[in-house]
Amino acid sequence: MSMLAVLGGALAVATGCEDNSLAPELVRGAGIRLSLPAGTEQLPWLRVELWDDNATPPPDCTAAPDPAAAGPRILAAGDFGPDPITCERKEVVIWDLTDRVVLHLPDVPFDGRLPLAWDGLDDRGNPAPSGYYRTFSQCLDGAEFSFTGSYFLWQEPEAGSCQWPLWIRTLEPAPKDRTVTFGPFPETVNTTLFDEQGKPEKLVVFESPFLVRVYAPGRQMFEQEITLETGKFSEVTVTLPSLPDAPETGRDGTIR
Repeated sequence: MSMLAVLGGALAVATGCEDNSLAPELVRGAGIRLSLPAGTEQLPWLRVELWDDNATPPPDCTAAPDPAAAGPRILAAGDFGPDPITCERKEVVIWDLTDRVVLHLPDVPFDGRLPLAWDGLDDRGNPAPSGYYRTFSQCLDGAEFSFTGSYFLWQEPEAGSCQWPLWIRTLEPAPKDRTVTFGPFPETVNTTLFDEQGKPEKLVVFESPFLVRVYAPGRQMFEQEITLETGKFSEVTVTLPSLPDAPETGRDGTIR
């Protein structure tokens, strides 16, 4: 099923505040603060994920992923302007859930539509992680036409999953500091799902509780339920027990 979503924005920041009081840099969103175990700094990579555990309604738990539907989907209708649009050049920006720029095309030829037919690759040509991405595009040659919307990208859907990936960040190598912060994230995301014909189908609300997952090579996956609250850091004490005789695992979770 093709899906369309309108996401709220947040200002991207990573800080190291020492308390859980209202932090100025988090006024527009919520943060996550990880306390990592000793030895983490020696790992070649660490992956942190945010999943929704309380979407209303949840995704279709019975439907297996459609291989033909792989890749990002343009999600949100915006101001497309008249049809046809008189435009020759356009600018496109794509952000992740914390407003971290994933792809910026400052000046590309207009291809007949303002939304980018995104191939899911970032600025470096690497596949962007699964999650929700906001986008903005505009004409550059005098025509005042713009588009604001978003994409949902699920690189490797889990069959039967009743949870949605919202944000994934891989740190390579693992951070040297034992305390790492991420955010701000919006407390709630309202999403309109569309059918194959582009007609609004239902409203989905992503809200707390969310799931924080942490992966590392040769370690058991860590998971904790959290509640995001604007201006506050959700404290997460991570444990990463070693797996005996664990095979080498790639940073995308695949066994090598």
